[in-house]
Amino acid sequence: MLASIENHVRSLLPEIKNGVVAAVSGGLDSMVMLHLLHLCEVPLIVAHVNYGKRGAASDADHQLVLETCTKLEVPCHVIKPDPGELEGGNFQSKARAFRYAFFHQVRLTNNLDWVATAHHHDDQIETQVLKLFRGESFKATQGIKTIDHHQRLFRPLIDVEKQVLHSYAHANGITWREDASNAHATYARNLLRVEVFPKLDERIPGWRKNIIELVNRNSVADELIQEFVLQHVSSDRTSIQIVKLKNLSAPTRSAVIHAFIQNWLPDVTAGQIKEIDTLLSAQPGKQVRLNDKLVVWRNREELTVQKRGVKNDNIDKVIDSIHDMPWKMSIPDINVMMSEAEHVNSIELKKKNVLWLNKSTIKFPLKFRRWIPADTIRPYGMKGNVLVSDLLVARKIRPSHKSDTIVVTAFDGKNCAVIFPHPSDKGLPGCIHHDYRITDVSNGAIKINIEYPI
Repeated sequence: MLASIENHVRSLLPEIKNGVVAAVSGGLDSMVMLHLLHLCEVPLIVAHVNYGKRGAASDADHQLVLETCTKLEVPCHVIKPDPGELEGGNFQSKARAFRYAFFHQVRLTNNLDWVATAHHHDDQIETQVLKLFRGESFKATQGIKTIDHHQRLFRPLIDVEKQVLHSYAHANGITWREDASNAHATYARNLLRVEVFPKLDERIPGWRKNIIELVNRNSVADELIQEFVLQHVSSDRTSIQIVKLKNLSAPTRSAVIHAFIQNWLPDVTAGQIKEIDTLLSAQPGKQVRLNDKLVVWRNREELTVQKRGVKNDNIDKVIDSIHDMPWKMSIPDINVMMSEAEHVNSIELKKKNVLWLNKSTIKFPLKFRRWIPADTIRPYGMKGNVLVSDLLVARKIRPSHKSDTIVVTAFDGKNCAVIFPHPSDKGLPGCIHHDYRITDVSNGAIKINIEYPI
């Protein structure tokens, strides 16, 4: 069993390139992890946080980590927060944010790829039970990953039980420090560990295995939910079809809404998901505010996530002549690049996220501005002008985004192009005026490339 721990860690290393920062507290779990990583010859640097909350005991933890690193000839970075820096509010939450910011700072400073933490099998169970008790969403009750590419976290012990870590430490002469506060039921996690779990072990043998199986089933089900979301969201992943949500059962719908929102707000709560669900039966234009930066709108056919904030309605960007190209403009949620092209073929004309104007008929300077209700344009192929507002409705531009529409006005006063705030129902980035279209006799073109960063 003890040799299998080493083999298990070695089996994970092919994915771990360019070394790790090992988060070491001085406790059993992290000291075993440090021993294993060193044994497996992983390039590493140790990082330790001394909160000073336990006085001499905290300093003893600090000293043990330093002495062990000196013995192993491993660099060690230590930080001690200023008194009062983490006071007020939830200390556990603030302390966690502080130490992870420190770990990643060490990682980036030393050009390493990963932060290694000593979470183990029992931590996995504690975390999942806490999430269930708190009523967190379906997605949140999935397991802690061994390798988290998004957060650059490596957890080599996540499948190893605490009891096995104890045996390994004793067999290999590993010294560690016990945190006396872990025996106090002050925090919810300690309450589970000290009082609840021992009673469950006595009365419901095998419950821990059942929790892990539940986590695994959730992971499989989430793959199906993610596939469903991808089939029914917009190309920029900001909107999802209401009719598809209404056809689902309430529990499945909640899971789908969470999967949809998680790209924008990973820690969305069960309460917020319930609020979003009420939008399905609300009138178009209703919204749910998620935080200071995000809002969910109820449009006629879709739920839409939009970034909040003040838009600059007077962008008034001007390109004076064709000689100023290539030219780029970046405003919230839209990037525009203009360039000159001598020849354009039929394949290029069909490219998405690109508008083409006839260079020989365009009149400079060109002005980019927000649209106003009086704006009109003659869309390509039509005989007369239409209001831009009607064009936005016809192209199914979401009401919550209409104010972000941009018009491009030529020197002769005509609106030669309209740039949509997101791709239309047909995937188009905008519309050009019929008079400025590319023809067989066009002498060159102006390319307007539009990007929609999420």
